[in-house]
This record gives sequence, structure tokens and C-alpha cells, in this order.
Amino acid sequence: MADDRKTHEDVTSPHLVRAYRRMLERAREILENETRPSLKDAVDRARTSTVELGEVTREEADQVAGYLKRDLHDAGDYLSRTGRELREWAQIDLSMVEHGLVDLFVRAADRTRLEMEAFNRELKSGPLYRSGEMTGPGTLRCGNCGQLMHFHEPGHIPPCPKCHKTEFRRHTDESE
Repeated sequence: MADDRKTHEDVTSPHLVRAYRRMLERAREILENETRPSLKDAVDRARTSTVELGEVTREEADQVAGYLKRDLHDAGDYLSRTGRELREWAQIDLSMVEHGLVDLFVRAADRTRLEMEAFNRELKSGPLYRSGEMTGPGTLRCGNCGQLMHFHEPGHIPPCPKCHKTEFRRHTDESE
């Protein structure tokens, strides 16, 4: 019976290492040349291109894309959380790494950092509520003028009574 687990040699084969770099390059190109693609979308599209060009199998591409997403997410999270530089995350002297690869990784990791910061800001401010939707009891603050609307029971959200805008955030003591 054959062992289905990948060996270290399988995972670190040169063609998978090349695929990692190609996916990183393609993802960076997508991020720089298109309007507002997400990092996940850019890596997914890079993965698809790598398979379509016959550089690796679909299974290998899925594996490599997973590694790339993990690394970029980890680096972006570190940069966002600490405000430090990539050199500190990597714990290596980046001057010893090929400049082109460092540049690719820095650009993609910075994009991840920006996405993480936007996501954290959104989490901190809470989800967006819109007129016409339902809400439970609580207070909503108009995103335009700051008017508070109090709901004592579930109900549909009307436009703001002050400015007639339609987007709100949950108001709490922490949101003041």
C-alpha cells in the first residue's frame, strides 16, 4: 500500500519553488495593474494561470497557492499589527535574499497589510446597516450626519430623519 503523504522532497521540488515565485509575480502584476482586486483573487488567478500554462498540476498549484496566501497573510498581519518592517517578520537579513524576490514579496505583503487594516477598521466600526434592512433593538448612528436612531424592538431601518441618508453603524459606548 503506497503512502499518500508528501515527502519533504516532494514539497520542496524545484518546480514547486519556481511555481511559488511565478504565482507571486503574477499576483503582484494583477494587484498593480488592475483596479482594486483582492489579494485572494490575485493569488487565485495566478494559480489558475500557472495550471493553464502547464507549469504544475492543479493539485500542486492549490498547494503552492495555499503556501503563498499563508505567507502573505502572515506578513501583512505582522506589518499591520506591529507597524514594523518586513525584515523583522522574516527574521533574516533581507540583503542576503535576491532583490527581485524581496521586492515582489514586500509589495504583495504591503497590499495584504492594507487589506488587513481596512478589515480591522471595518470590524472596529461594526457592520454597515442600510435603510430597508431589519435591525434588532439598539441604537444606530447615521454615517453621514451622526444622528442617532433608537430601536426598542426589531424593525425596518428608515432613512435618517435628519439628512435622509441610508447608511448606519451600530452605536455603542465604545463607538463614541
